[in-house]
Parts: sequence; structure tokens; C-alpha cells
Amino acid sequence: MTRWLEKVRRRPAPAILAAYAFVTLVMTYPLGLRLGTHLFSSTNDFWIYPWNNWWVGKALTQGYDVYFTPYLFYPQGAMLVWHGFSWFNTLMWLPIQLLLGDLAAHNITILLTYVVAGYTAYLLAYEVTGSRPAAFLAGLVYAFYPHRYGHRGQLKLLSNQWTPLVGFFLIRLTRGGRAREGVGLGVALALCGLCGWHQLFLAGLWGGTWLIHSLAAERQLWTKQTMRGLMLGVLVCTVVLAPLLTPMIRQLVRDRGVGLEPSSESGEKQTDLLAFFLPPADHVLFRSEAIGRVYEEHVHFGGAPAAIGWASLVLTGLAVLRQRKAARPWALAALGLALLALGSRLQVNGRVRPIPMPYTLLSRTFVGTFIRNPNRFNIVLALPISVLVALGWQVARVGRARLVRAAPWSTVAMSVLILFEYCTVPVPTAQEPASPFYRQLQEESGDFAVADFPIDLGRDKHYLYTQTLHERPMVGGHISRPPVDAHAFIDEVPLLTAGREGPPDEGELDDVSRQLAPLAAADVRYVMIHKDRAKRSSVKAWRRWFPFRPAYEDDRIIAYRSTPQAGRDFGFIGLLDDGVGIVSGNVEPDQAVAGARVTAELTWGSDDAPKQDWRGEITLLKEGGRIADAVHFEPFEGWETSAWGPNALARRTVTLHLDPAMPGGRYDVAVGLDGGTADPVVIDSLDVEGIGRALEELKVDRRVTLPLGRDLLFLGYAVEQQSDALVVTWHWQALREMTTSYKLFLHLYDDEDGSLVSQVDVVPGNWSYPTNLWGFNEIVSDRVTLPVAEIPPGTYQMAVGAYDAETGRRLRVPEVDGWTVIDHAVVLDTVTVP
Repeated sequence: MTRWLEKVRRRPAPAILAAYAFVTLVMTYPLGLRLGTHLFSSTNDFWIYPWNNWWVGKALTQGYDVYFTPYLFYPQGAMLVWHGFSWFNTLMWLPIQLLLGDLAAHNITILLTYVVAGYTAYLLAYEVTGSRPAAFLAGLVYAFYPHRYGHRGQLKLLSNQWTPLVGFFLIRLTRGGRAREGVGLGVALALCGLCGWHQLFLAGLWGGTWLIHSLAAERQLWTKQTMRGLMLGVLVCTVVLAPLLTPMIRQLVRDRGVGLEPSSESGEKQTDLLAFFLPPADHVLFRSEAIGRVYEEHVHFGGAPAAIGWASLVLTGLAVLRQRKAARPWALAALGLALLALGSRLQVNGRVRPIPMPYTLLSRTFVGTFIRNPNRFNIVLALPISVLVALGWQVARVGRARLVRAAPWSTVAMSVLILFEYCTVPVPTAQEPASPFYRQLQEESGDFAVADFPIDLGRDKHYLYTQTLHERPMVGGHISRPPVDAHAFIDEVPLLTAGREGPPDEGELDDVSRQLAPLAAADVRYVMIHKDRAKRSSVKAWRRWFPFRPAYEDDRIIAYRSTPQAGRDFGFIGLLDDGVGIVSGNVEPDQAVAGARVTAELTWGSDDAPKQDWRGEITLLKEGGRIADAVHFEPFEGWETSAWGPNALARRTVTLHLDPAMPGGRYDVAVGLDGGTADPVVIDSLDVEGIGRALEELKVDRRVTLPLGRDLLFLGYAVEQQSDALVVTWHWQALREMTTSYKLFLHLYDDEDGSLVSQVDVVPGNWSYPTNLWGFNEIVSDRVTLPVAEIPPGTYQMAVGAYDAETGRRLRVPEVDGWTVIDHAVVLDTVTVP
């Protein structure tokens, strides 16, 4: 054991790296066991980075411009100048994926960021403290700092593993370093830029503050070589990054800054002050609904956790108190970054206080525009905190003889305590959304694109990953800063707009093949409904909209062709004339009372181009084929059949008004062409209950069955004459669901001069059951009392009607033989008052 420790002291790097690798596997459990099947998930952005790898690999191997892709926002494509690439991780991924596959290689690049981050922070802390145990703790704090740890799958923000090297070489340069430190600084800055422009920006921001401190506090250590080294570092960084920066500068010049204008989004993702002191919401011991509610209701800091950890805070305080000179620049940097992370206004316990914070000065500048969200300053806050932890641990070990004697076990114990505070295992992972259809798309011949439904920002990130599996262009997509015309094609095509805003309502976009035509013309071969990304009701609505068989379906997706063909994608329940036929049809409801309304839902199709304009005909057939009723209509209003062409599909809903006097029984519902020679096609059957049967059990002295307007049917009534009143039991039927509350009235007119002598106007159900609550076809019986005590003896006419309770407008009553109508009131009977 002693000999092994001596070897570690002489050559510590392998052991330190192995230790960080082991801790990484523990802290990211169970990802190490799922490298080839799952993605390391955090926010929805984790889908983006495998696509970045895939696209860069395709661009390099197939000669595409890496800053322009025809695979997103098809057919116009999109510029990727401002897209959030992580070039270093992609370059690491390229050789690894040749050996282990795309997904495993992607996960390994993520795991390596933790190992490298720990080691570079170790190098920086060792440069500051000269203590390997203290430096090891610093590496753990930096690699698994909760804010960094929380960006598990978001490589652009996770990949700050090279920022400590910037500090390492800056310290050496400002304290008498030579040219090689300048080269090292340039390489470190370039690596930050290759990991993400945010990392370069934050590293440069921190480096600038360090230089200011160094000039103010240790100017005497600077030499000419320091200045030369700094200039050399800038030069090396610029040369390395020039191929990536040049297109961005050109774009800025050409567009006059468009793309970097201040964000117009309301609100900002800031850090709640409490978030620095509370454990991560998904901590291994605090992962509960109670902690989740605290974060949701109070600690609204918007983003990954900002916890510093109490062990780290104690060691930081110890460093500030006992090593003031060494800790001062790191403490000032930590304080400044924490203040910036708080955002424009101080937020405590979920409440924004009217206290302006330093970020207010930056929010509308280039800094605020580029950084976007102030909570991202937590990314670089980990650097000064980790160094302060190292300084604090150095103080603790030197000042406590027992800790010195217990080394390295005391360092192991402190490491476990820090990692425990940061631990959120098991970390979330997402299974690769594979489908056999993606392989089918990849192997299918021809150049074509696909449309993924539903279309929106969050789901479009998911579709980026599925594109790496099927490798076909898609009409949607996601890039960090999309061009203004990115959704031009989606906006132009109503069906794609519906894919973004929600499935069409019934009766909308029912000229199905005509709506699909723009997709087919643009070589968008398939529309894929992602069942695992849409609400069940939306999936059901899309199934209804596509009136033909899907080309493919599994647990994840439903794929429909944009060029449905008769025989392949749909058939006919009956062919009529001139290539026109019925694909499907049904009647709702399949049982109704005479006088009600029913709807026939029809899907028309063609297997050849119709040569003339046809009208449809729906007939109700009684036994023996006798026509009981018929309705004529356009198969699709505004789209004549002569313009259909072959393989047309159109849906039409037709309302049938059943004759109140029609006898009950079963009827066949048949559809044909008006003037056609082919026999009509029976699409459904309808059971009709005659009014007589419906009223058999009701108290009805006289049956009427007269419609009032389009909403009500007056079925009949019975009269009970009392000495001082007429008690009328009347029966009504709702011809449809109503939004209007109607008042029903019973009037008594003088038989000689027609004057109104008595009346009662009511809302049904003793004012408790208005007509706007009635269901379709519902029969409602009610009793009303018409007073006659004050009326002179004589003969009177009793009339009934209905009117809008708000406007007073009466419902129209048709002129029907055998009935007298007075001012839209039906005279029911003559009543004698003794």
C-alpha cells in the first residue's frame, strides 16, 4: 500500500483521472449501463446534440456546407450560423462512433466532460494551493457542481471543462510566465470556444476580471513576457476559431446585426436567492412531491439547480476568513457572478423585490443578448467556488492535526459529504425513440421529406433525434436562432398549419387530397403522427381526418402517405358512376325520433378522373327499396367533381331532417349520384321511432308535431279544466342542442275580437330546466297553469308558442293545413269557460 501511494505521489495524473472516472460513473448512474440504448436527459434540449453530431458528420462526408442544412425547415432549408453546436464534443464523437455506434459515442462524450472538468479544476486548484487533497476536492466541486450537473444532456452548457485551464495559464502568465503559457492560454480559450460560444464568452468574462485584479494587486509580477504571452494567447485562439467565426461575422455584416438583437421574450430565467442554499429539487433524499412543490411555488429561478452545498459554503467561508489574500480574487469573482445570476430584480422565496441588481446594466446590451438568461452565470460561478473550497480545505487540514494524521481518509470523507449534497442518482435517462419505420424510410428509394405532427418548439427538438435515425429532410425543425422565414412553408400550407395549431375541427380541410397536394408537390412523402408526443384526443382527431389506411403504425407513430391511391391506401364500399365512389359512410345517431335531425358522414373518392360535375343524393329506403325521403347536395362545396382527378378524397357531412310524420321502423341510408345509373350504396341503417310510439306512454289528448323554428318540435298536449284554471300538460322535443333559452307561452284569446285575455310565459321545469340544457332529440314534458277565474264566461282560443328570452323574438311556425297560426302562435283548441 505504501509503495503504491508513493507511485501515486510521483505520478498522480492516472490515479486522479481514474478517481474522477469512477465518481462520474457513480454520479451518473445508470447511464453507464445504458450507453447504447438511452440518452442522458435533463431539459428537452438533450435531443439537439446527437443531431448536431449527425449533421456535422454528414456535412463532412457528403460535401455539405456545415452552416447550411437542407434537412430542416424543408424545402427552403436553414442557416446554422447561430445554431448551438458543441464542436469539440462532435469532433470527439466522430472517431468514437465508428467503434461503438452513434448513441454510445454521444453518451461517452458527455461522461468525459465530467472527468476532464474534474481534472482541469484539480490542476488549477493545485496551482493555487499546492495541495493535492485540496485540489482533488476542488475537482469534485467543479465537475459535479449542481448547476453544471443539472445540464446533464445540454452539452453546450455542460461543456465548461476547459475553463479551469484558462485560469491555470492566466495565473502562470501573470506571475512571470513564458511564451508556452501564452500558447496554453490560447489553446484553452479555443477549446472553450469549440465546446460552445457561451463557454468562450464566460471564460473570457472571468479571465478579464482576473486580469483586472492582477493588474491592481500584483502588477509588479508582470513582465514583457506576460504581455507577449497574453497577445500570443489571443492570437492562437483567434487562428484556431477563425474558420468557425468568419461565417458568423459575415452573417452579422450582411444582416446588420439581425439575429443578435435583444430578446423580446417577457421575463428572464433568473436565480432565486434561496436556490443557492437549498438542495437540488431532485436530490436523492429529497426527491418528493413536497420538495417539488417548494421549488415550483417558491424557488422560481428558472433552469438547472443553483445550490452551492453547505459543505462547500463552510469551506468557502473558512477560506475567506483564514486566507484572505489568496481567497480575495476568487471571493470577489464568486460574489460578482452570483449577483449577476440573480437577474435584473432580486427574487427571494419566489417574490420579485423592487431592488435593482447589477444584471440590469447588462440586460439590454450585447452581453445580455448573448447570454440570454442570467442564471447561466451559475455555469462559471462553479470555478471560483471550487478554488475557494480547495483553499478552505487546505486551512482545515493545516489547522487540525487530526485531519493531517487522518489523511487521505479525511479527504475521502469530505469528498463523500460534498458528493452526497450534489447527488441526484438515479439520473434521468430517456430511451432511444426507435421505430422500424425509420429504417424503412432510410432504405426507401428516391429523394423525399417527411412532416412530423404535432409541430411545435418542444417536440421539434425530439424530431431532430428521430431524423438521425431516418435521415430524411423534415418540414419542421429546431435551431438555436431560427431565421424569420423558417416556417414559411408551414405557414403557406393549411394542413401544416393545423399540424402546428391542432387537428382541424370537423368540417375543416375536408377536401383531403387537395390539402395533401402541396405536400406531394414538394416531395413530402409522409405525414407522421407521433403518438408518444401528442395527446390521445389529438391522435384520435388526426385518425379521423385521414380517411385512408396508414402506410405504417406502431406504438410510437402513425405514418400516412401524401399521395393516397385507390386500391393501395383506400378502397370503396361502393363505386357509382364516372369513377366516383363512396369510401366510407355512417349515420349519427343510428336511432332517432321522427322530426329529429341526423347527420350522415361521407367520404367520397375517385379511382379515375370524373368527367362531369355530379350532385350527391341521400335516400332513406323502407322495406322493398321504397324511397321514404331524399336529400340532394354537392359532394364537396366549392370543389366540383370534374376537378377532382384520380385518387381524390373528400369528406362531407350532410344533415337530414326527418319528417315528423314519417312512420317508425328501420330504414336503409343509401348514397348515390343524382342522375347516375349506378345503384345507390347503402352506408348505414337508421332506426326511427315514430312520434306516436314515443308519445304512447305520455299523457296526450291531442298530437300536434309542429316545428317551431329549427330548434323545437311541439308534440302534443292534454288539458285539465278546473274551476279557476286550465292545467295543460304539454310535450316538446329538442331538434338539436341549443345555446338559446326559450320561453314557452300559453295564451288565451277572445273568440270574438281576438283580444288576449290570459297568458302564462315560462321557462320549462318551473324555471329550472331551460331549453339550452336540453339534449339532442330529448322529449321534455311539463305542466303549466293558465288562470281563468277573472275571465267572463264564454268561448276562447288557446294558443301556444315560444320566443327568445333575451330578444323577445318568437320562433317561426310554418303554415300547415288544419292549424291556425296567429302571430307565430299555434291555435290548439277552443275552450269554453263556464
